[in-house]
This record gives sequence, C-alpha cells and structure tokens, in this order.
Amino acid sequence: MRLRPLILLFGLLGAALPFPAWAQDEPTAQDDLATQAEARPYAAFADRVVQMLVAGDGKGFRELLSPTGMAAATPEQVDGFVNGQVLPFFADYGAPGPSTTITRTKHPAGFTGFAFYTSFTSTGGQAKPFVLYVVEEAGKLVVGNLLVGKTFQDLHPPQ
Repeated sequence: MRLRPLILLFGLLGAALPFPAWAQDEPTAQDDLATQAEARPYAAFADRVVQMLVAGDGKGFRELLSPTGMAAATPEQVDGFVNGQVLPFFADYGAPGPSTTITRTKHPAGFTGFAFYTSFTSTGGQAKPFVLYVVEEAGKLVVGNLLVGKTFQDLHPPQ
C-alpha cells in the first residue's frame, strides 16, 4: 500500500514564524518538485511504517521510533502508546485515504524531516485520519511522532 497523491506545503510544523506569513515568498513549481524529490525516501519509510502497523507489528514499530523520544518515555508509556492507541487504531485498516498532505517538520530536538497528514478507510467505511512524523536522527529515518485521529485542519485551524 502506498500513501495516496501528495499535496506539498512548506514551513515548519509547530514553530512560530519570525515574520508575518504574507512576507514569505510563494513556493514555485520548481520548489514543489525539489521538495517532492527530497520527501520521496521519507514517504517510502512512512509506507513501511503503515504496513507494519496494519500487520499489527508493534515490536517492529517500536524499533523505528526516535531514540531521543524513547529516552524521554518509560517502557510502560511506550507500551501504552503502541498497544493502547496505535495498534487498535490500525486494526481495522481497509484502504488508503484519498490524499496525503506533506509538510516539512522539525522535531523539538532539532531533527528535520516531513509530516504526512493522511488517512485510511476502515473495513467499516469510516475515514480514520492520522499524522506520521518522519525525521532523520543520527543518520537514519525514524518515527518522530504519530498522532491518530488528527487531520491537518485539527492541528492548523484557520486564523
């Protein structure tokens, strides 16, 4: 399964801009293509993560979590997150959602990567949105965070 068609947006998630948004240059088509090419390995990694979760592979998912994030949590917290939230959320995966929005992101520890705002349709026909943050840490791609039941609009409401 692959994440569906991409909509590219620019900017850092969770970071306040040092100047008004209107002062930014509009991205060009060339910028979009460059970002799409840069995001390709991150998207392939995100696909692999989703495949693991759909298969119920909690152990494999844990191995892909950010070592920095893991160091900040207890094993019980990680188990609660994986077994109590993530695996149940993906248990009724039916089909990929209609689109994926990709933005640049920066982890609080300074690692950069991409956020994938996407969804799937459950076996019962319900749309289930989620956000998967993929960052590069110590030279390899890792899961910086995963938010289940959240959309781009939930995290970035109109001002």
